Amino acid sequence: MRPIMDKSQKFAAGAGKFLVPPTDGKIRSRNRTYRILSSKLMTGVFTKMAKKNADTGDLKDYSVSAAA
Repeated sequence: MRPIMDKSQKFAAGAGKFLVPPTDGKIRSRNRTYRILSSKLMTGVFTKMAKKNADTGDLKDYSVSAAA
């Protein structure tokens, strides 16, 4: 699972700074970015970006045996 976790953690590394900006100016910038990304014009682009980053790979299927 390590490669999948590494990819997910790398993608999320900068999320905190974006989601909780330290200054009023950066808060306004974040809010403006949200408005732009959620506009009808950008919906397809944003959806494509989100799906690309959400696809971290396939996990190995481990079978579970019944407890004896």
